[in-house]
Amino acid sequence: MRQAHDVAWGIDVAVKRIRLAIRRRFRAVLQDVLAAMGAAPEREWRAIELATLLRLDRSDLTGELIRWAKRKILIEAGPATWTDRRGPPRPPPAPPQHRVVNTVLYFSG
Repeated sequence: MRQAHDVAWGIDVAVKRIRLAIRRRFRAVLQDVLAAMGAAPEREWRAIELATLLRLDRSDLTGELIRWAKRKILIEAGPATWTDRRGPPRPPPAPPQHRVVNTVLYFSG
């Protein structure tokens, strides 16, 4: 007969395995969220919009969005809105402006 300690240990191991599986799942979800945000980087996203787009449970995704904001992966832009911390793409730098200077050389002689 199994003792209570063995059963508790077995439950702890099962819970740890489940948590690890969930973390792995949400790593893949993070890539999907960043890709969705990258499609329109200038806007702020609500959890319900991302959950609908990615077909996820809103409450689970909201918890992850909060965790990612705490880890500085995302920025919490306002109440229940997030943006990608990388922001919108920056335009390439402008080419340097060259001025044409007309010079006249005088020789005395």
